[in-house]
Amino acid sequence: NYIGNTREAKANTLNDYRSVTSGSWSSSSTWERFNGTSWVAASPAPNANNANEIRIRNGNTVTVTANTDADQLVIEVGGRLNINSSRTLTIRNAVGTDIANSGTIGNSGTISLDASATISQQGGSKYTHSREGGTKPTAPWNATSTSNINGVIVSMPLQINQNFGNLTWNCPDQNADLAFNQNMSIQGNFTVAHTKTDYLGLTDNGTSRTFYVGGDWIHTRGDFRGSNSSGGGTITVNGNFNLSGSTSNSWYTATSGSGVCNTIIQGNLNISGGGFWVNEDNNSTSLTVNGNFTQTNGEFTGNDDSGGSTTTINGNFCLCGPTISCYCTLTSGSGLSTMNINGNATITGCNLLLTEDNNNGIFNLKGNYTHSGGFFWENSSSSSIRGEVIFNGTTQHVCDASVVADY
Repeated sequence: NYIGNTREAKANTLNDYRSVTSGSWSSSSTWERFNGTSWVAASPAPNANNANEIRIRNGNTVTVTANTDADQLVIEVGGRLNINSSRTLTIRNAVGTDIANSGTIGNSGTISLDASATISQQGGSKYTHSREGGTKPTAPWNATSTSNINGVIVSMPLQINQNFGNLTWNCPDQNADLAFNQNMSIQGNFTVAHTKTDYLGLTDNGTSRTFYVGGDWIHTRGDFRGSNSSGGGTITVNGNFNLSGSTSNSWYTATSGSGVCNTIIQGNLNISGGGFWVNEDNNSTSLTVNGNFTQTNGEFTGNDDSGGSTTTINGNFCLCGPTISCYCTLTSGSGLSTMNINGNATITGCNLLLTEDNNNGIFNLKGNYTHSGGFFWENSSSSSIRGEVIFNGTTQHVCDASVVADY
């Protein structure tokens, strides 16, 4: 059987170092050294000049408490390297990979790479950026590796636009609106876990950007905006988009500025909490879901301003949340919003509101319609504005409404 991320067995070499316990990098008691015959107590602690390979072993956490340098550093699965605040680990260039990480790196300080020095993030490895601003070291990232950002306050880390495996933004102390303002592409999942009361965005200047997520978008808390200025873009999620949390602290807004940011979800859109807004500005925006749309709680809004939106669902549409707290609204602004459903529509709960402003909300359905709970209605202040339901399939529709729909 094939086992990924294996490394060729290496014979011990004179002046190899390995950790024997958790502790400070600078303490010789943290290490032992190979003297050419056997492993002995280390003295002094390793650095780039006196050591060959330096290995942090499974179960050991080694912390950089004073500036030091290294090369040929190996972090095993279950091993951890921490760099304290205001401390620098300088990686020198030697033969081969200068840091091979299969465990965890926790960086509250600085990792400085000499010219041509290299870091490799192996399968299952983690890098945690636990500091304000700073620079994320450039590395090839295995598809199953994870980069965590959890220390940002007011400054976006430099070198953020790398082809990460999985990327998680979890910054409970964030105190400024921030945007990547780079073309982003990651191989695995993107998680929005916390932005405090500010937003994280794709672009908030005049330049349009793209964001490709190879896995799922997992949104549990925080405010993410695709465009918050005149620059637009496209966000493509190759897997599912899963939105949860509270409508008071968990929001995804594709277009929040005059630029147009369109969203493409190749899998399913699952809303179990929070708020998903396609557009809240003055240009039209599109959302495409190639899988199913399922809403069990929270809010979905097509538009909330003069710009409209077009939502296309190529799978099935299901509203099955509590009527008291679950809202799916097509038109909440003066723009026209349309939802095209190529599969079936099922409503067992929730509120489907076609329009609550002075423009139509259009619900186009190709498949069958089943309604057994919740409300289907319009609430425009203008007597001339009515939401529209259009059955536009090419075969006979089946409509099963066992409750009265209010529209």
